[in-house]
This record gives sequence, structure tokens and C-alpha cells, in this order.
Amino acid sequence: VSGGPCKDVVLTGDRIDLYALPQILHHEGDAGAYVTSAISFAKDPTRDIWNCAYNRLMIQGRDRTSIHLTLGKHLWEFQRIAESLGRPLPVAFAIGAHPAIALGALAIGSIDEDERAIMGALLREPLELVKCETSDVLVPAHAEMVIEAEILPGARTPEGPFGEFTGYSLGEREREVVQVRAITHRRGAYFQDITVAHLDHMLLSTIPMEANLYRAVRAMVPSVKAVRVPAPFTCYVSIEQRLIGQAKNAILSVLGADLYMKRVVVVDEDVNIFDDRQVTWAIATRCQPDRDITIVTHARGSDLDPSTKQDGYSGKWGVDATAKPSLAGYTPRHRVPPEVWKRLALKDYTQ
Repeated sequence: VSGGPCKDVVLTGDRIDLYALPQILHHEGDAGAYVTSAISFAKDPTRDIWNCAYNRLMIQGRDRTSIHLTLGKHLWEFQRIAESLGRPLPVAFAIGAHPAIALGALAIGSIDEDERAIMGALLREPLELVKCETSDVLVPAHAEMVIEAEILPGARTPEGPFGEFTGYSLGEREREVVQVRAITHRRGAYFQDITVAHLDHMLLSTIPMEANLYRAVRAMVPSVKAVRVPAPFTCYVSIEQRLIGQAKNAILSVLGADLYMKRVVVVDEDVNIFDDRQVTWAIATRCQPDRDITIVTHARGSDLDPSTKQDGYSGKWGVDATAKPSLAGYTPRHRVPPEVWKRLALKDYTQ
């Protein structure tokens, strides 16, 4: 579209001042104020491929921030391509967008899968985009605020510590540098913030993550029943195991589908994966460690995992907590006879 509310006010040059934004310290020990709700929009420097994602920004000056780029993810790849060409990477950050745009930005797919199409599908209408003032980057026309910028080639600056979704405060590291070229916003714009590691953050990120993992497992195990991400780097999977080995296939599917996955537990369909006690019970009663634990070494994980080195080089593991050789052939679970339950009336014991 030719314009939109995000263009009500246009600030360039000396009028740019990131310190005019709310300066939010989210946790004790944070190195400075962070923008946590920025959705990045950027294009591959060599191809017509776009990427949208959440990236945290640490305010470093009136017109400069650092940025966390997840190692191996798509915006990281775009930046490395631009840097190899000696060029800055044009990028824009939308703050305060429709929830469908937020969910679409978190979708996980191949590098040539356009998250903007997913946003439009979730909206059930075309996504209205408008061109930036200082680049050809397209941004949501109805965003509250847009920060137009470039990621500078060859530039790094100290960033952190910052309290992340893991529940830990990660130490200072060298991060890429963002040079702000313009800020545009609605009149009376609302500044959206996400409190990292709390429910507004964790629920938002796990919805598309679980969808991607379910799709990955279903490609190998069509009888998958459910997928749950209950904690950082962790996934529970429920399957109807029709063939020996399907549990291990499910484990490997999850570990290969998402950088953030480090621990997988696979259970039978009679175990409720939304009840941690039942999952723990299945591990305790259906798993033998020497037989049912799979360990993957030298894999790519998350650089936000405090147990890894800074480059995110990680081991991964999975637990097959399904009944062997099958659920039907396993030791039966005890239960109170149904006719006993039918005879019991709660009112007889509460009056």
C-alpha cells in the first residue's frame, strides 16, 4: 500500500532518539535498556527471499543498538551474506503489531518460506505492507512503530548480560551493530514490550514451535497424537506406536527440526503429555536407560543455552518412554473396576 498509520510521524537525522523510548530494565543485572518486541523484516541480499523474526535490541546510543542474531537462523544468514559482500543489511523493526503478525514472525520453516504469507493467512486477508522511508524494506502499515535501520558489516559491540527465556542472565558477548536511519510511528503510538521468560513470552513462542514439531514428527510417524513444549529446549511427544522404532524416529525428527530442541521424551497415547507427573511416571516405568536413551553429539543448538559454549555447539538427547514391545503387550495398568465407580455417589460422603 502507499501509506499507513505507521507513517503518521517520520523522524530522521537529529530527530532520531532511541532514548525517547521507554527505557526498560527487565531483570536485575541487565546491561541496559532493551527493546524486546521488535519484529525484524529483511531481504536476502542476493535473492528475493524475505525473513521476519523476533530479535532483541540493546539500546547503545541515540541512533544505535546491538542485535542478537540466533546462530544459523535466517536473519543471521542474510547478515553473513551481506557482510561477505561488504554491504550493510537493510532491516526494519516493527513494534506493536497484530497478534497474527506476531505469530507469523515466529513460524519455523525453510529459508525460502515467507513468513509474511503466513501472517496474511492468519489474518485471513492480504497483509498490508508499506515501503520504508530509507530503504526498500516493506513493513506492516498498521504497526504502532517502525525502526528503519541497517546491520553494519564487520562491526561488533559488547552486549549483555540479559535475562533470557531460559531463566538465566547470559553474560556479555560481542554482537552485531544496528545503525538506525529513521523512526516512524502512529500519533499517540503505544510501545509494546515483552517480559522475557514470563507467560506472555513463552506462550507466544511455543505455539508455532509446537506446530512445526508436530509437522516434523508426523512426516515420519503418521500416528503422532500430540506435541508439547513444556520448558526451554524440551519437547514431549505422544504417539500410537504401530511399529518398533517409531519412537526413536520421533525423537530424531524433533531434534532435527528445531535448533532449540535439546531434550525429547516420547510416550504412548495413554499418557497425557500435558501432565508432567504422567510423563515422569512413563519414564520411570517404561524406560531402561541403557536401552531407551538416545544421545546425539556435536549438533547445532542454541547459543542462549547457558550449558553450552557461546557458539551453541550442543549435545542432544531423547528418551523413549513407550511400552515395549508394544502398549498392548505390556504389563497392564491396574484400575478400580468401573462398576465400583458407578456404585459410588459423592453425595453419600459429603452430607
